[in-house]
Amino acid sequence: MAEIVSSGIALSGTARGAGEVRGRTAGAGVCPVPVTRSADIPAAIGWTGPADHEDDVARLCAILRSWEDRFGIRIVALTFDQLVLSVAALPTTPPEAGAVAAEHLAFCPHTIRRGYGDDLRAYAEKELSGQHLWAFRWD
Repeated sequence: MAEIVSSGIALSGTARGAGEVRGRTAGAGVCPVPVTRSADIPAAIGWTGPADHEDDVARLCAILRSWEDRFGIRIVALTFDQLVLSVAALPTTPPEAGAVAAEHLAFCPHTIRRGYGDDLRAYAEKELSGQHLWAFRWD
């Protein structure tokens, strides 16, 4: 059984890239979800946060499962339009970080384009190097 923050979370100053993830802390709580993998939480709860980008949340969960296997990600928060992941094993080389940045662009274009346009190298250097939280926000 995995647990997530169900209503919102405030991570001001700790998560970058998604414009500092901000949410309501009032009413935030832990929500047990009957899944064996953290990556399956969005599909299990019928999350529709990325609906303006991807209607099939199972496709996003497939990417999350890949990141779970490769980087040890865990979902730590979901809000209406935001997803925050903890990352256990960061990309170790600039080429690997660049490849992950391209995956982030495909996964959630809003996250990168809002702050970096199409500059994946800058995103990889600032948002992936040494950052143990990956934050995504769909507008």
